Amino acid sequence: MSNYGFQFQAQTRGGYETFAHVDGSIIHIRPNGKIVRTGPKIKTSQGKPYRRRYDQNGDKIQFIPGANTHNTGEKLII
Repeated sequence: MSNYGFQFQAQTRGGYETFAHVDGSIIHIRPNGKIVRTGPKIKTSQGKPYRRRYDQNGDKIQFIPGANTHNTGEKLII
């Protein structure tokens, strides 16, 4: 991931690993290998900051209530 500008930031006791990019993007790798990609912080029209999630192709993931829309389908196999 360092070839793409991501640097290791931390690992939690639960096994989550976090990698950050200078543009503010973050990649979380869950203990089960699933990957969560988020972009830099942006603000809603009410001023609340959040991070939009992206899939493996860099496309925004559309949130659909009640659906598993946070999963990109990517899984790291070690």
